[in-house]
Amino acid sequence: MTGDPTIVLDIYGNNAAVICPSCGKVFVFSGFLDKKRGRVCPHCMGSRATVYDNKLSVTKH
Repeated sequence: MTGDPTIVLDIYGNNAAVICPSCGKVFVFSGFLDKKRGRVCPHCMGSRATVYDNKLSVTKH
């Protein structure tokens, strides 16, 4: 998994700690558990982390 270095804080195996672009809080994303739908920020529900083609992206919605 790769991603924007300003958003991705750490990657370990299939897990990544990312910063929500909406609220600025950190949340954990699992490339294994959250593979199909991604993971919505649990703090504000304002962004979603997804993996497509081995690339991690965090987008606002």
